[in-house]
Formats: sequence, structure tokens, C-alpha cells
Amino acid sequence: IVRFFEIPPIPRKDIPSTVGYEIKKYIPFKTEDITYDYQTRMEEKVVEVLFAGIKNEDLAKYNSLLTQLKIDVIAVEPSQFSLLRVLKARKIITNKDSVVILELGKYDGSIAIVNNGLSCFLRDIKLASVAESQAADSGAAHFRLINEVRVSIDYFRRQFLKKAIEKVIVISKGETNELLATFNKELSLPVIHKSPDEIIG
Repeated sequence: IVRFFEIPPIPRKDIPSTVGYEIKKYIPFKTEDITYDYQTRMEEKVVEVLFAGIKNEDLAKYNSLLTQLKIDVIAVEPSQFSLLRVLKARKIITNKDSVVILELGKYDGSIAIVNNGLSCFLRDIKLASVAESQAADSGAAHFRLINEVRVSIDYFRRQFLKKAIEKVIVISKGETNELLATFNKELSLPVIHKSPDEIIG
């Protein structure tokens, strides 16, 4: 569970209780049913909160599996945060960028919007069923994907009134020239493609 929200500027000592109260609006279950953490950043007129959590039962399953493999867990974080860390380390993005990171697999993917180093928006998307992925016409899938990105950018702009998106980074394996050309045409944003192998090295 990853959520980004803003709270009014308050004394630092009051932030934990305020986050505990506010997060109830954004998650579909009780806070005692999840293990969570958050980061805050003071801006001019708001405190930005980046919240991440996992259901206790899911965390217990992961811990049990890793214990059986004799692997000690030091920290847990959402995969999108790990990807963001690598993109910064590789100098593909900086802490000042406002970018869309589009991670694409064969059947699904994720859309993240990063503003000044923080993930302000994260959404998993379904790309295609097995039958659709085997169809010759990729135009419909590209159109649906571009609409998903467009809706996400519009939501981000309305919700947070942040600066404009500067570029789109598409992370995927395989041929993407047709997709990148369609993105450039439809979104009027610079699009950069990176393969996972190129990023990880």
C-alpha cells in the first residue's frame, strides 16, 4: 500500500498522530492490520507525507519464506521505491525532476509519478490478456496505455497542483519504437526508453 498526501503545517511532535488519523481516509482496512512507515517533507505551506504499508499477514508470509531460506530481513520497501533509488543512482532522474515512470511487463505494469524525488502517485495497470497480447494489432493496447497515463497525469495535476510533468521514462524489455512514437505524438512529452538490463547493469 503506497499513498501520498498532504497535511497542514503542524509541530513535528504532532505528525505521527495526524498521519495515523489521516491515513484512515486512504486505506480500506484498520491501521492495526498493517505494518507501515512513512516519510515527511516540509514544504512552504504543507507537510508532504509518503506512506507505505503491508498487511501483517502478507509480511508474515514473506518473513516465513525468507527464514526458511536462511535469509535475514533487514528492511522491506515497495519495489517502486527500489526502482526509484536505482534510477537516481544511475542519474537517469534527479531529486528535482517531475517525471512519469512507466514500468511495463507482458501483461501488466505500473505508472508512477515522481515529483522532487517523492513518489506522489502509484498505480498498477492491466495491459492485456493472453489473447490480446497475441493479437497482431498493437494499436488498441497502445491507445489504452496512453489513456491510462493521461488520466494519471490529469489526476496528479488536479490533486497536487504541482509543476508540469517534464518527461516519461518507459522501462520495458523488447521493441518499443512504435509505442514511443505514439507517446511522443499523443502526450507531447519527451519519452525515454530504458531496458531493465541497461538500468541494473
